[in-house]
Amino acid sequence: MARTVRQALKGRGDFVSDIYVPDMLYASTIRSPYASAAIHRVDASRSLSGTTCVTAATIPGSNELTVGDESMPILAERRANYAGEPIALIAGQSQRAVLAATSDIYIEFAEQPGSFAFVHPDATRIQSHRVVENGSVDAALAASARVVDGTYRTGIQEHLYNEPQGAVAIPGDDAMEIRCATQWPYHVRATVAAVLGWPTQRVIVRPGDPGISLDGKLWYPSLVAAHAALLAHAADRPVKLVYSNVEDFRYTSKRAPVTVRVSTGLSESGELIAADIEAFYNAGAYPLFTSEIVEQLTASMFCHYACENIRISVTAVRTNLPPLNVLSGFAAASAHFATESHAARIVELTESDPIAWRTAAAAGHAKGRRGRDTIARLADVLAEAARQSDFSRKHAAYELQKKRRDALQQRSPTRGIGIAVASQGSGFIGEHRNEYNGTIVVRLDGDRSATLLTSAVAGSTSVAQGWRRIVAETLGIEQQSVHVARPDTDLTPDSGPSTLSRNVAVIGRSIELACEAIQKQRFRKPLPIEVRRSGKVTRTSRFGPTTRGESPYAELSYAVAVVEVSVDPVTFESAVENVWLVVDGGRIVDEVEARRSLEMTTTQALEWATHELVTYHDGVIDPRSYLTYRNIARPVRPRISIEIESASDRAPLGIGELPQSCIPAALAAAVSQATARYMDQVPTDPQLIHGYLEHA
Repeated sequence: MARTVRQALKGRGDFVSDIYVPDMLYASTIRSPYASAAIHRVDASRSLSGTTCVTAATIPGSNELTVGDESMPILAERRANYAGEPIALIAGQSQRAVLAATSDIYIEFAEQPGSFAFVHPDATRIQSHRVVENGSVDAALAASARVVDGTYRTGIQEHLYNEPQGAVAIPGDDAMEIRCATQWPYHVRATVAAVLGWPTQRVIVRPGDPGISLDGKLWYPSLVAAHAALLAHAADRPVKLVYSNVEDFRYTSKRAPVTVRVSTGLSESGELIAADIEAFYNAGAYPLFTSEIVEQLTASMFCHYACENIRISVTAVRTNLPPLNVLSGFAAASAHFATESHAARIVELTESDPIAWRTAAAAGHAKGRRGRDTIARLADVLAEAARQSDFSRKHAAYELQKKRRDALQQRSPTRGIGIAVASQGSGFIGEHRNEYNGTIVVRLDGDRSATLLTSAVAGSTSVAQGWRRIVAETLGIEQQSVHVARPDTDLTPDSGPSTLSRNVAVIGRSIELACEAIQKQRFRKPLPIEVRRSGKVTRTSRFGPTTRGESPYAELSYAVAVVEVSVDPVTFESAVENVWLVVDGGRIVDEVEARRSLEMTTTQALEWATHELVTYHDGVIDPRSYLTYRNIARPVRPRISIEIESASDRAPLGIGELPQSCIPAALAAAVSQATARYMDQVPTDPQLIHGYLEHA
């Protein structure tokens, strides 16, 4: 705490809430109370003296926040498309003065019916629709010995980062300084410059600590920073805008909900011969990152299993909810949940061994040396997870118990065990992937010290330590001689957004390339030597616009999760007792950081899978639900065993999103075995379990 106080007194806290600047104003956002409404008039003429108000009509530059080729308004002008959409901004000498002044802003609305459903929507609501198909799916399904159908749902999840969204804007001589917690400093700079109508060089972004953000600080800080900058520009004074916890919970972006319908055709022996997959995701009022989310869903569906005849349809739908898009993995977790939950259903109906079926289905996917090596890695991880958890013996025992009991008459806890596979690539694969190169600069000085310049936001000291290790080992210097400069758009190059494990696979690779270039020059040129390099994701050529071949990633990391649960037949609570996670992540640069990351995301995956669900009613979240969401009783922490398999001959790969992609399906399979009812959605909370038991 002492360090935070000292930094706050100096005006440079790690958290936005810590920052204090002399002569600073405090700001608030005036929002739409309606999920869908026309805005007929915004009247700020009665604003109290000493306050500053900004509306869409007074924005000096562009009223748009842009990501790729998609955009949303900085402030709503003619209509509001979700409850909580910002319409006006106000700043004053104190938070109390601002609160009093908000009632002086008059907005005339005409409420209209909202649209919230996203499965098979009206054509006018479709943002994007993509279909890829290999083989003859309809003919193969018709010829199948058995067809297995299922519908799988993953709900809306809140990021629950360390600090609510916020920003401080400080006007200066022909410049605007922005301090906010962001994973993408240069996007903040571009957004603020556009809204002010300035060249980007006049905006300086100095990021704070985003903490454990799960991509919640990827793009939304740009919106808050733009709001703070507009007020600071209008008042010509520093402005601080920080959301309350409840405000953040109710109105900011969250994980997009996804519904996946699957029909698979099987041979007499249970082999997968056809798959027809239809996915819908709710993008909210203003879709962003649509291309990337669609691509991740398409690439991740049944990606481990051979199927000659497969059709995947992905539809992004606009609704009257806040923007719903990214949370740790860009919807890949939803695709893996549907895939592995359906695999568990196939295994159950065909009375197959879960390990043997997955291994055989994956083996058919092996084409060429790369494919055979990949499948061998996956088979090894499956076998190791099964060995560590004693999966086969426990699964057989719990299956026998399940067949001998009546779930509704059971009075003692029932048990189950489930297994699921997931993979993860690193970096973007959508249409705009080439716009996000990871540019860094490494400088080696004459005293054998080195400096790394990057705008990538480490998010933890361990990630920065991993970068230092790469520099030190490649250049043959001491780690303590390596300095990682603090991100600053005035000093550090554009390294792109810190998401999708780019800090490890893309930024890490850029650092290696720069250091290797320095090594080639250091004995031929005088020091200091400075090298700039840009890394990017290598995409395979077989992933086409209308057909699906190999993974779009050149290399994948893999994980297998095994989850063991007990279910109370009276309260319907599922208690997670044991979790085993085995990960093949290529070369692990920092095993301590890798294990810490996996432990953290394992806990988050368990919380999502068991109880975390954000619910909107007519487009609105009850403000009281924030306390319920934050304070819901957690079961006793399970025993978690994590095994990391490292390969020194391969490149470092991202692993941080793997638990989110495999643990929910493993848990759902375990609960399914314990209750003898298929769990086809997350979270598998007591209400869901009770409903399935009562109405099966």
